[in-house]
Amino acid sequence: TIICPATECFVHWRDASSQCEWGLNFSTPTDAQRFRESCSFPTQRFARKATSANSLRLSPPK
Repeated sequence: TIICPATECFVHWRDASSQCEWGLNFSTPTDAQRFRESCSFPTQRFARKATSANSLRLSPPK
C-alpha cells in the first residue's frame, strides 16, 4: 500500500482488497511525516486487520 500526502497534514491510501480509499488528518506536518515513514518501514506484521470507529472512509459504499 502506498501512502500519499494530500496536504502537509493529511495522508491517504487505497486498500486494494476492498477498493476503498482511506485518509488521516494530523495536527502537524511532522506527525503526518512520521506516520508515512512508519508505514514505509514496518517493523512488525499483524495477524489480522483492525477496524476503527474513528476511521474516515473516503470512497462511497457500493
